[in-house]
Amino acid sequence: MSYDDGRSVAVAADGSVYITGSTQSSGAGAGDAFLAKYSSTGTLLWNRTWGLTGDSGYEVAVAADGSVYMAGCTQNFGAGAGDAFLAKYSSTGTQLWNRTWGGTNWDYGYGVAVATDGLVYLAGITNSFGAGLTDAFIAKYDAAGTLLWTRTWGTDYDDGGYGVAVATDGSVYLAGFTYNYGAGGINAFLSKYDSTGKMLWNRVWRGVNAEIGYSVAVATDWLVYLAGITNSFGAGFDDAFLAKYSSTGTQLWNHTWGGTNPDRGNGVAVATDGSVYLAGITNSFGASGANVFLAKYSAASIPNLAITSPADVTYTMGQVGNQVAWTIMGGTTGPRIHVIYRNGTAVTNNTWASGVPVLCSLDGLPAGSYNYTIVATDGTGGRVADIVAVRVIANVPPSISRPADITCTFGQTGVAISWTITDTSTGTRGYTVYRNGTSVASGTWTSGVAISQGVAGLAIGTHNVTIIATDGFSGSVSDTVIVTVFNVAPSITRPADITCVAGQIGNVISWIATDSSASICTYLIRRNGTVVASGMWTSGVVITVNVDGLVPGSHDFTITVQDGVGGSSDDMVLVSVMNPVPAISHPADLAFVSGQRGNNVSWTITDASTGTCTYIVYRNGTSIASGTWTSGTAVVLNVDGLLLGTYNFTIIAADGLGASARDFVLVTVVPNAPPAVSCHIDIDALIISWWIADINMGSTHYTIYLDNGVIGNGTWTNGQAVNASLAELTTGTHALKIVVDDGLGETVDATALIVIVASNHKHDDPQVPAGPDPVLIIVIVFACGGLVIPSSWAVKRRTAIKAKNVSPAARTPVDPRPSPPWEPPSNVDPATTIPLPASGPALGTDETCSRCGNQAGAGLATGHCCYFCGEPLTPPRKSVG
Repeated sequence: MSYDDGRSVAVAADGSVYITGSTQSSGAGAGDAFLAKYSSTGTLLWNRTWGLTGDSGYEVAVAADGSVYMAGCTQNFGAGAGDAFLAKYSSTGTQLWNRTWGGTNWDYGYGVAVATDGLVYLAGITNSFGAGLTDAFIAKYDAAGTLLWTRTWGTDYDDGGYGVAVATDGSVYLAGFTYNYGAGGINAFLSKYDSTGKMLWNRVWRGVNAEIGYSVAVATDWLVYLAGITNSFGAGFDDAFLAKYSSTGTQLWNHTWGGTNPDRGNGVAVATDGSVYLAGITNSFGASGANVFLAKYSAASIPNLAITSPADVTYTMGQVGNQVAWTIMGGTTGPRIHVIYRNGTAVTNNTWASGVPVLCSLDGLPAGSYNYTIVATDGTGGRVADIVAVRVIANVPPSISRPADITCTFGQTGVAISWTITDTSTGTRGYTVYRNGTSVASGTWTSGVAISQGVAGLAIGTHNVTIIATDGFSGSVSDTVIVTVFNVAPSITRPADITCVAGQIGNVISWIATDSSASICTYLIRRNGTVVASGMWTSGVVITVNVDGLVPGSHDFTITVQDGVGGSSDDMVLVSVMNPVPAISHPADLAFVSGQRGNNVSWTITDASTGTCTYIVYRNGTSIASGTWTSGTAVVLNVDGLLLGTYNFTIIAADGLGASARDFVLVTVVPNAPPAVSCHIDIDALIISWWIADINMGSTHYTIYLDNGVIGNGTWTNGQAVNASLAELTTGTHALKIVVDDGLGETVDATALIVIVASNHKHDDPQVPAGPDPVLIIVIVFACGGLVIPSSWAVKRRTAIKAKNVSPAARTPVDPRPSPPWEPPSNVDPATTIPLPASGPALGTDETCSRCGNQAGAGLATGHCCYFCGEPLTPPRKSVG
C-alpha cells in the first residue's frame, strides 16, 4: 500500500494552488518529495517529484513573479546522512535549480518564505552546526540560488526551527522550539532578524510543561502571529495555541484551542483584512479519531474560551434518555449566554457557567437526521461553538442498485452513472451525490425511478462518486462507483529535417498538435537541450519556430506538447546548417616610390557567418597583423616604410566556424628620383625665382640661405615658383642658395653667386636723379643643377628702379617658360631656361631698350644685349664707339 502525505499548501496571485509533501506512489524512490499545481477550480495542472527514497517536501511558497519554492529533507543528496533542500520551479513546473544545506550529520528543512524582493529564506533544524545537539537555522538565498548567509540559534541542548515568515519591511521571523530557555522542558520561541541576518530580538513562550512553535505569519501592519502546541494551557492534554506579538516582540495576547484530547496547531495565516486563520489537528472534536480543524480569529484580543465536543448520537425512534452535554470553560465576567439550534432553528436560550455542563434532551424526535449546534458567548467578544449530529432510526433503510465501476478517456462524452433506489417509506426522500467527498448534486428520488449522474469532463485520474439516499425517516443507503479517467496523449505532425546555408533566411519548422483536451495546452521547444520557445497551443493550429541565424553545424529542435492533464508528445527536427567559405576581394598589385606615404592595401571580406571572424596578414610568410573583421567592412593595411624591393602580402580570413579564404597582393617599392630645379632672375623686379618639378612628392620643404644664413623657408608645389628678392643686397659678393626636399628622402640644392659693385660711369638718363653713382648688380656665377651661367648678362642699375618709384616687392616674376609642349629659343640654355646673351653690336648711347625702357649708355653695351636687363637686340640700330 502506497502512502502519500500533503504537508503544505500555498496560493499564487493568479489563484493557482500549490501543495507539497511526500509520495510513495510516484517518483524515483520509495518516498519522494512532490510538488503539485492545481487550478483555482481544483484541476491538477502538473505534479513533480524530487529525490529518491526517503525524501520529503515540508513547505511550499510562491514568489511574486510566479516562481515556486519547495523546502524539505533529503537522504540522497548533500554532504551528510540527511540534508535540508530548497528547490525552485517555474510556474510551468520546470525545475530551475535546487540546493542542499547541511553538514555531515542530519539536517532538516521545514520552512520556506519569499520576500517581496524575491529573496528566499529556508528554516529548519541542524545537527551539523551550532552550539548544541540540534539547533534552529535560517539561511538566505537570492533568486538565482546563491547562498547569501546562514544563522543558527540554540543552546547546548536540543533546539529547532519549523516556521519562517518575511514582513514587508524585510524583517524575518523564525519560529520553533528550545529545550533550555524558559520554564518547563520544551518551550516555543520566536526570533526576529533583519535582512542582513542580525538578530533583533528573541521571545520564549513557556509554561510548566512543553510548548512548540510550528508556524509564524506576519500581517500587513507587521503584527506577528505564532501558532503551535501547548501542554501547559488549555482544556486538554495538548491544545493548539495562537499568540500575537507586536513588531517589537511584545506579546499582545495568547489563546488556546482544543478539547480534552490531544489537539495541535500546525499552521497560521493572516488575511488582508486582518483576520487570522489557525489550522491543525484535533482529536477532541469532529468524527472519531484525528480531524483537521480550521479556526478564524479577528485581529483584536481574543478571550480564552473553550467548549467540549460530545460524540454524535444515534438512537431508535421512541427510545428515551437521549441527551447531549456540552461543557464551556473560561470566559470573562460578562453575560454568558448560550443558544442551541436544531437544524438551524433555536430550541434553547439560556446562561452558562464555566465548567458546568449544558444539557439538551434529544427524546421524542421523529426518525431522521438532526444537527444540534450550540453557540456560547461571554458578552465581551468571546465565542465558541460545537455541532453534534443526531440520527433517529425508525425503519428499514432503502435499497439501491450497484452499477459497475466506469473507465473512460479524458474528454469522452455521454458517460453517466445510473442508480435505482427502492423503498416503502412515505417520508421526504432525498439524495446527495458526492465526488471525491464534495457534493456535486442533490434532489429527491422516487422508488424504482433511476437517478442519473453524468461524469463527463472529469479530470484524469480516479474519482469516487458516492450517492447517499435518505427515506425521510432516518433510513439511508449509499453506493460508490469508481470512475477512472485515462488520458490520450496529443498527436503531433513529423516535419522533415532541414538543410540550409548559414545566413539563409526564411527557414521555419511547423508542427500541428491535435488533442481532445479542454485544459491548458502548453508546448516547449528546445534547441540542443535549451528552451528557446514556449507557449500555448490549440488543437489543429500550427506551431512554428524560425531557425534562421544558426551557426554552421547540426541542431536538433525538439518540441514537447502537453495537454495540461498529464499527456504529452514530442518530435525532433534536425537542422543542418552548412558553412560557406567567406568571399574576399582581390585588390590590384601596388607599386610606389621609396619614402612615399599613404600606401594601403584594402581587402573586403563578406560572409553570413555569425562566428568570431578573424584574419592574419603575412608579409613574405611572416605574420605582421591580425584582428577581427566584419562582413562588408574593409580590412586596411598600411605598407609605408618598406625598403626597395617586391613584397608578398597575404591575408587569411577565417569565419570562426571552420571556413577560411585568402588573397595576396604584390607590393613593389622603387627608387625615388630627385626633384629638378630651374632658375630665373627678373631683372626688372630684382627677384630670383626657382621652378621645382618632381614626379613623386611627400611633405615638400625648401630653405633659402643668404651667405649661409637662413632668410626663408616653406613648402613648395610642383611647377610653381619659389622667389627671393635681390633689391636689398649690399655691395660685395653674396651666395644665394636654395635647398629643396621632396619629402621622400631626396634633396637637391642650387646656388647663385651675386656681386654688388659701385658704378663709376656717367649717365645721361633723365629718369635717374642726381647723386652718388648707382650700384650695379653683377651675377658672377649661377650654379643650378650643376650648370654655370656667364655673368655678363645679369647687370642692373638698382637706382633706375628706384627712380621709377616702383617697389621690387610689387613686381611679380614672370615664368619664362611657355606652356608645354615648348622648345627653347636658340638663345636659351635648354637646361636652365634662362635667356643667354646674344652676339652683335651693342646698343648706342642714345638708344632705348624695348624691354626696360632705359637708355643703353655709351660704351657699356655687351654685344647685342641691353646692359640693364640683358634683352637681346636684333638688329643693332647703332654701334657704340
